Amino acid sequence: MLAPPSSVPRQPSKAAAQKAFNDGEWETALDLYLELAKVPGAHPPHVLIGAHDSLRALHRAEPTETRHLCRALDLAREVLRRDDLSVDDRAYWLGLEADDAQLAPTSCEPTPNETSEPPPTEPPPEPSPSEQTPASETPDTTAAVPEGPAVAPAAEVKPRRSIARIASGSVLSAIGTGLLAGMVGALARRGQTDSEIASLTANVLTEQRSPTAAEEEAVEAANASYKRLGTTAWVLGSVGTVSLLTGLVVLLAPARAPSLARLRPKAGGLVYFF
Repeated sequence: MLAPPSSVPRQPSKAAAQKAFNDGEWETALDLYLELAKVPGAHPPHVLIGAHDSLRALHRAEPTETRHLCRALDLAREVLRRDDLSVDDRAYWLGLEADDAQLAPTSCEPTPNETSEPPPTEPPPEPSPSEQTPASETPDTTAAVPEGPAVAPAAEVKPRRSIARIASGSVLSAIGTGLLAGMVGALARRGQTDSEIASLTANVLTEQRSPTAAEEEAVEAANASYKRLGTTAWVLGSVGTVSLLTGLVVLLAPARAPSLARLRPKAGGLVYFF
């Protein structure tokens, strides 16, 4: 006999988890991503990124509620204890753990009283031979040690600036510097023109006469050149400043972390993982 449709278990899908996250149902998205990480064939370090994002979204919705940040920090440390992490995966989760540790309150960290027991004030009495526990029945305390490799900070890959960004920033900075140099030259020539106008005017005033036609033409030409050089200097200065600042921003902008996006072979085609 077939079971009722409501009792048939359905496997969670990544599409449903993403839809719940986009709809603001972050608790549902968190549960779905945690279930997806348990599905056979899934890669938990990738799937659990969605669970971590859901916990961050829950904290942003309730900034005064710190339990979501504590869960996010615990999740990052749990993933880093896995032995199936690639170099990129470990670098990405190390970044998440560092951000969580900075944002999370100190109450998320285990206190010394919780991690260690106070030393006994006096040695305990030795048990009698009849009360001694056989070696085969001695509890194994090594089971409490977490499995997986220790977190290796040296594995973190620092992002580098691309050659194209460096080349673009250098070109823009060089163009801006050249335009600013042209502005300085235009201002210097404008100053010389002003001196020529002042010299012609001083000659006429000194000799107490009217300017000749040639002198009037020279003054008019110098005056037009003076105005033209002022406009040219303003344009060169404006464009040069914008170009230089843009080049510096491109050169000094921080580089992005390496992307975790990749293609993985799967039966029937390729699957794009994040």
